[in-house]
Amino acid sequence: MQNDVLLMDVDTVGGQVRRVELLKHREESNRKDSGNLLMLSSDPGRVFLAQTGLVGAEGLPNHNAPMTVISQAADPAAPPGTSDLVMAAEGGGARLERRYRLLPGSYQVEVETRVANLSDKPLAPTLANCTPASAAPAPDSYQARCAPWPMITSSPGRV
Repeated sequence: MQNDVLLMDVDTVGGQVRRVELLKHREESNRKDSGNLLMLSSDPGRVFLAQTGLVGAEGLPNHNAPMTVISQAADPAAPPGTSDLVMAAEGGGARLERRYRLLPGSYQVEVETRVANLSDKPLAPTLANCTPASAAPAPDSYQARCAPWPMITSSPGRV
């Protein structure tokens, strides 16, 4: 997905943001062909990703769950030039739906996560956000920083 200042690659594996390129900023390097500045990358030796998923019960959609693209059309009420991507995954009695939004001229990535309980049992999922990053130049070496965030709901008895 793209706007006029960002190019962002989102993987259907867990909805991981695997690459973010700043289209109006060049990488500072001695090489002429260094290209645009990468904020997130899955290139070997340069891994820095954005992952998120549900934890707290077996089988919940996590950062490795296969996700299905539901829509790539921008909301008609959004400003012209808006880029939207909606993906969903189901598992463990829950449905996880995530919307990524890029507004024109903005470096901000809006992410909206919705969780629906598909079972007849109460669920108490936690949203975990991780940023695995290379710890060394080796392509198979990384460190992950994860933070669990409790799910906040506005309707009692939901999720």
